[in-house]
Amino acid sequence: MNITVLMSVYNGEKHLKEAIDSILNQTYKDFEFIIVNDGSIDNSEKIILGYKDKRIKYIKRENGGLSAALNTGLFVAKGEYIARMDADDISYKDRLQKQLDFMKKNKDIVALGAGITYMEENGEQIFSYVNKMTPKEIRANILKRCPIAHPTVFYRRDIAIKCGGYYEKIKQYFEDHLLFKKMLEYGDLYNLNESLLNYRLVSTSITSNKEFRKEYLSIRQRVLINEYISDEDQKKLIEIKNHGNRNLKFKKSKYHLYLGKLYLWRNANKKKSRRNLKLSLQYHFSIKTFVLYLLTLFPSSTVISIYNFLDKRRNS
Repeated sequence: MNITVLMSVYNGEKHLKEAIDSILNQTYKDFEFIIVNDGSIDNSEKIILGYKDKRIKYIKRENGGLSAALNTGLFVAKGEYIARMDADDISYKDRLQKQLDFMKKNKDIVALGAGITYMEENGEQIFSYVNKMTPKEIRANILKRCPIAHPTVFYRRDIAIKCGGYYEKIKQYFEDHLLFKKMLEYGDLYNLNESLLNYRLVSTSITSNKEFRKEYLSIRQRVLINEYISDEDQKKLIEIKNHGNRNLKFKKSKYHLYLGKLYLWRNANKKKSRRNLKLSLQYHFSIKTFVLYLLTLFPSSTVISIYNFLDKRRNS
């Protein structure tokens, strides 16, 4: 068997069927599909058990976090390659075939990603993004940014196991980044120059802890360098996560602010940007958000000029 598709699910009933169907309907058919239920208390299990496809291997476990759930599937997988999948995304029909073909032809690549198309919670597409860095550039920047969108990754299982799998003391956030960094010891990382997955932006995944960002980045830097997290840093990550979940109205505001920015800067859709910025202001008023809202009333040429100016300043 060439491929194991690996999905972790935690209370994912809302979009789970759509995600599963996108895998079962792949043009490439010969794979096993391991779905790990990480202690869900909603209808996720009922949805999974409703499928009679023999390719699905269902594993139920107590909630232990994403890293532990993925390791549960990784260490029993039979495929030569692991294709990651999240429970609220949609893989394109030819995703597995294209990634398999590339990996067979490029033995030096240990992990392969692809572009993603961002979409709202309701499935409405926003814009597509592809990381076009070369393998050399990825190596040079591995401590600064995660080189592959985790839900798109297609990696060699034996290499991931040599790296010890996912580091379970990091329950979420950058478990993928650390694994990719370790895998560079055995080969290169790369991304296909096309979108192969629709990535769903959901309000519960948007963090509202800007005041902790500097501390979070410091922790991530230390862990990536040392490949280890101290008890103190682990506690701080939990604190950051819990802080971000306290104020749901503020989180909703951040979610619509993020969508507003994407629509404004990425595809200059002022109407959709204005709609989301207005919702953000209704949940939580902010002067900066209000300024962005006013900007959507300007001509598109002005918006593009401002974006180009700000982008040039960021990269200077």
